[in-house]
Amino acid sequence: MNIFPKIILMLLILLIPIISLNYYSTRKSVDVIEKELIHASLNKMELFTVQLDSSIEKFELVSTRLLMDTNVLEYNYNVSLSDYTMLKTRSLIQEKLFIASTSGNWRN
Repeated sequence: MNIFPKIILMLLILLIPIISLNYYSTRKSVDVIEKELIHASLNKMELFTVQLDSSIEKFELVSTRLLMDTNVLEYNYNVSLSDYTMLKTRSLIQEKLFIASTSGNWRN
């Protein structure tokens, strides 16, 4: 055998571990990045669910207070009121709903 085929064979023998280590390193990096992205997405989802729960609790408190409000009860159960009184009561209820909606960060 000449020297040239021996050098080529030696380069191939040395190149195989380098290529395999490069592949292994790239695969591990991709796996780590995928895990971190999944972890970050789960954290965002958890934060969103906590915010959603707190907003729902806040709306539940506001709605409970509004259901016990005298103007709402008067508007619901007094059919014999005059048109002016009904409109006035309705505008008061709308104003209270607007005030309640400004306390939250969602648009109603």
